Amino acid sequence: MKLFKFFLFGIFLAAFWSCSDLGDPEISGCMTSAACNYDPDATLNDESCVSVDGVCETCVDGTIVDNDADNDTVCDADEVAGCMTSTACNYNPSATEDDGSCTVPTACDTCEGEAVVVDGALDGICDTCEDGVIVDNDADNDTVCDADEVAGCMTSTACNYNPSATEDDGSCTVPTACDTCEGEAVVVDGALDGICDTCEDGVIVDNDANDDEICDISYLTQIQPIFDASCTSCHGGSGSLSLTSYENLMLGNSNNGPVVNAGNGANSLIIQKLRGTAGSQMPMGDCCLNDESIDLIETWIDEGAQDN
Repeated sequence: MKLFKFFLFGIFLAAFWSCSDLGDPEISGCMTSAACNYDPDATLNDESCVSVDGVCETCVDGTIVDNDADNDTVCDADEVAGCMTSTACNYNPSATEDDGSCTVPTACDTCEGEAVVVDGALDGICDTCEDGVIVDNDADNDTVCDADEVAGCMTSTACNYNPSATEDDGSCTVPTACDTCEGEAVVVDGALDGICDTCEDGVIVDNDANDDEICDISYLTQIQPIFDASCTSCHGGSGSLSLTSYENLMLGNSNNGPVVNAGNGANSLIIQKLRGTAGSQMPMGDCCLNDESIDLIETWIDEGAQDN
């Protein structure tokens, strides 16, 4: 009996020492204190630790809650719905979530508050909108639309002036002061009287100072040729009186002064010399000028001795 008791005691001791050798059992889990799923009881790190991202995530009962459904780094609670297109009339610079409400104008439109004013950018005259693009329709910017332009002469003094024309086509036929119009055609020299008038550089020259329908005598074409033919061989610069030009004639000579008394031929020294009533008759040598020539010169002086 004693032997049996010793046997049981031996078994007890063996079991006790066997249990003492095993120690406490290991507990696996996250051992990082900053982790969301930290297990303070864990004795063995099983690499299961998870942490919040520092942006929107929160930790609830050891589980990470995302709080940023669209992953735009704006937390769901901070999202602002609105139009995010900067060219839209209702653009909201504070919006973080586009809600599809944008009203975007074309190049033809404008904004009035948050509303689109369709075709608000057109000038209201000729502009049209085609596929969202402004079409000018007034190439010369004269406020007359291209389709309404009327080509023609726009110079009011032209014979073919068209008061309805909006676009000058370069067809104008403009008369000078000497011309007239017959319909749309210019009648050259049509304004001349047909008696004495002439046209010089587009200006009417009367040639009848006293309106007696007898044309004034021209110094250039009628008087100077007489002096050139009969007088300038002696009075061409060597004597004190030169008859080579109108200017020299009117200067007279150093001995007697002026030889022409404009408006009074009979009292002009040159006429008296040509008629021989004041000393020797001129021209000397081939004496003398015929009465017709002298009368012509005297009449020219009577008419005012014009430089014509």
